[in-house]
Amino acid sequence: MRRQSNGKQPIGSVIAADALIGVSFVLALAWAAAVGWNGTAALVYPIVSTLILYLVFGWFSVSVLAYLSKIIPFLWWAFRFRSKEQKKGAVLLSDMVPQRRLTIELWIYAAGVGLLMAGNLLASSAVALTGSAIMAASAAIYMAELAKAFRY
Repeated sequence: MRRQSNGKQPIGSVIAADALIGVSFVLALAWAAAVGWNGTAALVYPIVSTLILYLVFGWFSVSVLAYLSKIIPFLWWAFRFRSKEQKKGAVLLSDMVPQRRLTIELWIYAAGVGLLMAGNLLASSAVALTGSAIMAASAAIYMAELAKAFRY
C-alpha cells in the first residue's frame, strides 16, 4: 500500500522506525498466540521482561532516535537562518546530518536490542551484556553524528 501512495516514502533512519511497526505486530501476535495456547507460560518473567525490553529499548528508543535525526536539524536550521538574507546562502537540511551513517548506526543499535532480548530470553548474561554494549556505543556515536548539525 505504501508503494502505491502518492506521498513521499520514508527515508534514512525513519525507515528503521517504520520497520518497527511490523516487528511490534509480529511480537504482539506471537505473545497473543502464546497467551491463547498456555496463558500461564506466556506470563513468565523472562517473556514479559523481554517484551518490556523491546518496548523501551526497541520501539520507543529507536523511534525517538530516528525522529531526532529529522527534528534537530530542522529546528537548528530555523533558528540559525531566521532572516531572508540568511536563508539565501543557507545549507540544505539534508546536508546538515549524514543520513546514511545515521541509518546504519540505528540498525546497529537495533541489532544490539535484538542481542539484549536474546540474552534475556536465554538467560545468558554475556549475550545481554554484548547487546547492551553495542546499544550504548551505537547510541553515543549516533548522538555525536547528530550533533554535527550544530556546526552550521
